[in-house]
Amino acid sequence: MPYSFVMDFYAPEQEIVTSSLNSRIISAFLLKVIEDFVPDLSQYLHDQKKEKSFTVRIINLGKKQLRLRFTLLDEGRFGQMSRVLVNCDQGFFYLQGIKVRLAKVLCSPESDNFWANYVSYDSLFKNASVSKRNFLFNIDTPLVFKQNENYQVFPLPELFFRSLHRRWNAHSENKFLDDWLDFLPEFLSTGYFNLGTDVFRDKQGINFIGCIGKVEYRLEKKSSEELIHYINVLADYAYYSGVGYKTAMGMGQVHRLVKGDGDDKKSA
Repeated sequence: MPYSFVMDFYAPEQEIVTSSLNSRIISAFLLKVIEDFVPDLSQYLHDQKKEKSFTVRIINLGKKQLRLRFTLLDEGRFGQMSRVLVNCDQGFFYLQGIKVRLAKVLCSPESDNFWANYVSYDSLFKNASVSKRNFLFNIDTPLVFKQNENYQVFPLPELFFRSLHRRWNAHSENKFLDDWLDFLPEFLSTGYFNLGTDVFRDKQGINFIGCIGKVEYRLEKKSSEELIHYINVLADYAYYSGVGYKTAMGMGQVHRLVKGDGDDKKSA
C-alpha cells in the first residue's frame, strides 16, 4: 500500500536558513528523523540502490516553517513507519543545527490536503480505467531521465511509462510482465504539452536540468482493453512513485490531471 505523508515542522527559536537547504539535506534530515525511532527502517531506505521505495520533496518553506511530502511505496514497511508517526512529535530534531519540531502529520484524504493520501496496490489495479486513452500529467518538480551517461529532459512516453513500470514491479506483488513494454513505442504517443525547464541543484554542486509543466500522452484507438488498463494503473500510481531520475531527492514529482469545463483538475 503506497502512502503519501505531509509533515509540518516548525522552528520555535532560530529561523531556518532557507538559502542553504537543498534536496539532499532534506532527504538526509528525514532519514535521521526516522532513524531516531526505527534505525532499521532508516538504514533500509538509505541503502537501496535502485527503485528506491520512498520519495521526498519540499512543499513549502519559510523562515519558521517547513512542509515536506514523504511517500512510502513498500507496504511491508508501514508498520515501522507508523512507529515513527506515533512518536515523532516528542522532542526536537536538528536541521542544519536549527532546532525544529514536528507539528503535525497528514496521511489520509480526509485531511483535505491533496498531497496526503494512501491506497492499496490492489485497489489501484482494480479501480484503474479500462477505457480512458488520454493521460494528462502535471510535472511538479524537474523531471529528467538518465540513459547510460546521458540525460534526456523531454518526457518521451516510452521513458515515462517504463520508469513507472519498473517502480510498480519493484514494490507491488501484482507485477506486470515486461512484455507490455514492447507495446509502448507502437501504441503510445505524446499529444499536448506545455513544458519549460528548471534547474535542480544538488549539494555536490551538480545542477540537473529537468522539465516542468504539463504533458499529455495518448493511446491508439486500436489499443486493447488490457493495454488501456495497464497504462491507467501506472498513470494513477505516478502520484505516489514519481517518475525518472533522483525521485528520492525530490525530482520527478508528478500527478495526473483530468480535464473538465475547460480547466485542469487535480485527480489522485
